[in-house]
Amino acid sequence: MKDAEWIAQLLRHGLLKASFIPNRYQRELRELVRYRRSIIEERARGEEIKSGSNYSEGLDDWLNVHKGQGVEMLEPASHAIARVKSESELRELWEETGDSSEWMEIVENLEARLKSLL
Repeated sequence: MKDAEWIAQLLRHGLLKASFIPNRYQRELRELVRYRRSIIEERARGEEIKSGSNYSEGLDDWLNVHKGQGVEMLEPASHAIARVKSESELRELWEETGDSSEWMEIVENLEARLKSLL
């Protein structure tokens, strides 16, 4: 039996689960998050990132393209940032590294960007 026939039989008997395919908005958001993670990893390795980096420009471009989309996520995102800024374990970890002022500046920048969209 060929693979395609086997898969067709499984499908007919309801033994295959449907796959989740994210919409374009979700795919682009995931891409932006992956890019952000790569920048954080570069910083962790000690590589210098300029403040006018592609990350900032990429974020601005993405926000402009998607303005008004995902609005239902803006308020929860703002609440999440407020929790991170308060007494959170993440904040404590950053304070231990000695780079908490730079981290807080980035978080406040993100918070301001989100508020401008609300």
